Amino acid sequence: MHSHEGEEGMSAEHMAEFAGVMDDYLQKLPSDPDGAEQMLLTKYDGEKVDAEGAVKLVGYRPIVSGGLPEGYSLASTSVLKMPCCTCVKAVCKRSDGSTLILFEHDDEETAWFGDRRQSMATCGDKDCCLVDLDSSIAATWKQGSRSVTAVGVRDQDEVTKLVTWLNKS
Repeated sequence: MHSHEGEEGMSAEHMAEFAGVMDDYLQKLPSDPDGAEQMLLTKYDGEKVDAEGAVKLVGYRPIVSGGLPEGYSLASTSVLKMPCCTCVKAVCKRSDGSTLILFEHDDEETAWFGDRRQSMATCGDKDCCLVDLDSSIAATWKQGSRSVTAVGVRDQDEVTKLVTWLNKS
């Protein structure tokens, strides 16, 4: 018997640890976005990069390199070596100063958020998995061959705005 564990994603043990790290991150994000950012960069060997630097590390141009919708600006881009895949994380600031995080990744794992309440919705023309994060939501959808997970989204309308904008870029 050969074990194929890891070939199709993470082991249950890694997934539980990863969900725990993401949970810590989500707890910290609303009150201390910089601290939350530093925690993930440290944990997952993160490297702050520009679009060209990301291409060298992940082999594709980050979706945010095409710009963001009005009312958002890109604060930083980094590449993280997470258990699921090496992914691009973009920290976006809203015009009111609040933070929205976009992860661009190769897997479709919604287990990032443990056993939090999830629901499916159509946002723009995409099927999105919405996860309740207490004071905000997370949303994951397919964007071409990859998935995008937005963390710190206010509501489904904001998800639709992001999905529609990123489809055009």
